[in-house]
Formats: sequence, structure tokens, C-alpha cells
Amino acid sequence: MTANAQPASDPASNAASNDRLRVVPTSQLRPLDPSVRAAVEGQRTSLVVQLRAVDRSLAALAKERRRLLDRLAETTQRLVVPADWSRGRRPGMNTLEDPLSPLPEEPTWLFGRRLRAVSLRLLQRCGVLPLRQLHALLHLHGFGVMGAHPVKALADALGHEADVGNALREARGRYRASPGYRPRTPRHLFLEGVALPDVDE
Repeated sequence: MTANAQPASDPASNAASNDRLRVVPTSQLRPLDPSVRAAVEGQRTSLVVQLRAVDRSLAALAKERRRLLDRLAETTQRLVVPADWSRGRRPGMNTLEDPLSPLPEEPTWLFGRRLRAVSLRLLQRCGVLPLRQLHALLHLHGFGVMGAHPVKALADALGHEADVGNALREARGRYRASPGYRPRTPRHLFLEGVALPDVDE
């Protein structure tokens, strides 16, 4: 054995060391009095119930707004027809598409996997949505899309989910969640303020 040779490591010792590293908790329960813990857990349960009620209300409003916009587009088509003798630029139609809702004062920033997961969750609740309305719903839920180009980031996120089969592209810029899509776990979405169980209620 040369002077620089290292002694062979024990595989069992390495495995035990790795196991210890893997099971180190990232958070732990605070040492609270049982009565205090029960009171705090009761408050938390009440807040979750209120959050789900607000989310269901937002989903219902989003569906109703989408229905009204679709009806408005239908009535506009009944009033206006293309002029086949002209190839000029068409005037814009008054579809009442509001500007994007402003960001909340202190948004929870989303990007990558979390952006895709929360967006799919909202599509599950609300059905088919154009990207503009999905972006507005993210803001109404207290989220912001992180990045220098948030509109493009959201479009890329939904495009990726459509490519892997979690979302369906109904038309250009309009998506819905695939019928078989199920989040891997509710925990990471709950931490983002998006409660899962109401999708099946």
C-alpha cells in the first residue's frame, strides 16, 4: 500500500450514515402545551375551511365570467360578418376582456413545478380557461408568476403540461386539465395555499 492510499470504506457504515442524513427532519413540532396546541389546530382547521370556501367562490365566478364572454362572442358573430370584398385590418371587437388583474401586494411567487401544479389545479376547478384568465386567477389567489416575462412563462408552463399529457390544449391559448390528471401529493399544493379536496366535493 502506498503512502497516499486511502483505507477502504465500510459499505455498511456508509449506508447507515446516508440513512441518518436522509431522515433528518426539515421541520418539527413545537413543544406546546396540549391545550394550546388544540386551540391552534382548531384555528388552522377553521382557516382551511374558509380558504376552501373562498376558492370555490372564485372558481364559480371564473366559470360564470367565461360563460358570459362566450355568449358575448356568439352575439357579436351574429351582428358582424366579414366583408368578403375587403382585405383590410378588422376593427377590434368589444369582448370586455379586462386588463390583467394587478399583482397582490405580497404575492407568493410561483415558477417551475409549483407554477405548473397550481395552474393545473385551477384548471381542474374552473374548466377550460384562456391564459389571460388563468393568469388573472393566479393573481386573485394571491400568486405571482416569477420571471422577467411572466406571460411567456405561464404559456411555456401550460405548453409543457400539454406535451406530457397533464393538460389539453383546446385552442390557441386555451387549456383545460386532462380528465385523468391527479397531483402526486396534496401537501406541496396546500403549502401554496391551494386546497385540494374540494375538487371532488
